[in-house]
Amino acid sequence: MITLGITGGIGCGKTTICKALSLLDIPLFISDIEAKKLMTNNSIVRSKLIAILGEDCYLKNGGLNKPYISNLIFNNKEILSQVNNIVHSETHNAFKSWKERQKTSIIAYESALLFESNSNKLVDKVIFIKAPLETRIKRVMKRDKISREKVLDRIKNQMDDSLKEEKSDFIIHNDNDLVIPQILNLINTL
Repeated sequence: MITLGITGGIGCGKTTICKALSLLDIPLFISDIEAKKLMTNNSIVRSKLIAILGEDCYLKNGGLNKPYISNLIFNNKEILSQVNNIVHSETHNAFKSWKERQKTSIIAYESALLFESNSNKLVDKVIFIKAPLETRIKRVMKRDKISREKVLDRIKNQMDDSLKEEKSDFIIHNDNDLVIPQILNLINTL
């Protein structure tokens, strides 16, 4: 079984690439979705996050208070690091368990923070999704309904794209309509 790591900066189009892989029947582990489940449903993770972020990190209905958490972690690198250590460790465990249940020749692990979280050690090959900075900024502003400055703050907290690209085995350019041929070529290569 080949495990592909899918990564790229915020707004590069990882979700689009993952949808295409899904159409090819490649099972996907979306780390962000799994991390949010753990943050919401895992009592140990919850208690650790409350210890770091305070009770206000959860809403009265038990969901995550995303604006509150974002404000704290994107303005304090120490808090960001503490939260990431908790969440990434548990997400890795969830991935290992999920991987054991898969029965296909190729699976994929998607993470914007693949290298930052050391998740690259869980995969065989890394695919970096590349898109122009202005395209990424516009996509995130539209998707998340946030300001340009907030998008740039998030980008600032991610590893530089040139370093991610250098560490990756494959590059998919997501700046035009030719993504599917790139994906098919990559899968055929594997």
